[in-house]
Amino acid sequence: MWLPACGLVLLLLASVGVQLGRVDAAGRNDLRERFALRTALAAQFTESFVGELRARQRTQAGRWLSDRVISATSFDEVAGSFGFDAAVLLDSRGRVLAVLPRSPDLLGTPIAQKYPHLREAIAGRAALSPIVLSAARRQPIVASAVPYQAAAGRRVFSGGFQVANTPLGAYLRTTASIPGSAFALVDDTGKVVVGSDRAAAAGAAEVLRGEASRSGYYVVSEPVNGAPWRISAAVPATALYAPLRHHRLFAPLLFAALSGASLLALLFLYRLLRRKDELHRLSRIDPLTGLINRRALQDAYQQRLAYQTRYGGREGALLVIDLDNFKQVNDRHGHQAGDRVLVAVARTLQSILRESDLAVRLGGDEFAILLPRANALQASIVAEKLRVGFNNIASAPTSVSVHASIGVALETETEPSLDALLSAADEAMYRQKPADLLVNGETRQARSRHGHGLAHW
Repeated sequence: MWLPACGLVLLLLASVGVQLGRVDAAGRNDLRERFALRTALAAQFTESFVGELRARQRTQAGRWLSDRVISATSFDEVAGSFGFDAAVLLDSRGRVLAVLPRSPDLLGTPIAQKYPHLREAIAGRAALSPIVLSAARRQPIVASAVPYQAAAGRRVFSGGFQVANTPLGAYLRTTASIPGSAFALVDDTGKVVVGSDRAAAAGAAEVLRGEASRSGYYVVSEPVNGAPWRISAAVPATALYAPLRHHRLFAPLLFAALSGASLLALLFLYRLLRRKDELHRLSRIDPLTGLINRRALQDAYQQRLAYQTRYGGREGALLVIDLDNFKQVNDRHGHQAGDRVLVAVARTLQSILRESDLAVRLGGDEFAILLPRANALQASIVAEKLRVGFNNIASAPTSVSVHASIGVALETETEPSLDALLSAADEAMYRQKPADLLVNGETRQARSRHGHGLAHW
């Protein structure tokens, strides 16, 4: 009898082992897919940034740089509005009409043949350069060149800038979430334009050139449409699969302690609990922006109250942010453009917060920030940082400006309530809304403004 019983136990254990192997393989595949998805999103964000930059260049050049004679002052102002470190205006033959920094010796000089992106623009196609040296300062920059039609014929407006100083650079520096991972923007010569970690990004570029077997990295590469760039992302395999480590350590103990039906029952319970935890986590996270939702805010606030009751102190602030004219974005540009704006707003919130602060999507185009241990001045500083951050949001290709009204409510020593605090911040926020934003349900001309109101509660 014991031989068939042992055989059955061994068979059951073998079946469990196979199943655990499948779970491990599925877990590895899921982690790889998530990392690849983050890389694809970074490439899409880069593509949007490039498209919005080109559109603004073409619009501004057509409006201010179309006269037959361009003053150096006008050109400096247009180039300065983009934050270009260096810029050049060419005629249809590639000759310099204006240059920043000013360099009289270059005026009238044909320079287009020296730079592939300028040749592309002279031929009528917007182009981006790999890392190049500017003609005036001889400093390494990335240049964007766009053709446009002027009274005197086709012209090319090209500006050079350091990507690290743009919202794209800030995004790529903060995209890497796994310890040791790196996200880099690489040009078609293999040079790193900007990255989350230059050393790791350089390592990622080496892996792409065929060093994968020796690197110990898992690497993903996504091209950026419309640009000679690609997003290269690398993560050490040990860091990528770290969430599965506890499973590998648990498996031998499971095999030694359990057999037969008890093993199958525990495995079923393990899966059930994992599923429950995942559903609980998903119920607290906004799927579009990755911020916590109102339900999670309520739980976090109750935990704060318990902490304050034990250790004392009530000081804190709550900011409510409502995007002005957001309905116009969806109506005019579509819901995908609206989603990109919401994601960009969420990133802006996260970029200015301390570790103890909480950013929340309350719903629709309404957000909140909980600032523990913050006074009125500190809350106002955060609101100002938000205003500046919203001004820097690139929501290409729609060229949508992001404007918001911000209300601030402060906690007091009285018994606090999240609903009352939200209501007070809401009231302060609506006092900041432009008076002509909505009349009889129809959108009117809205003032381009940011503001924040303060309410004591």
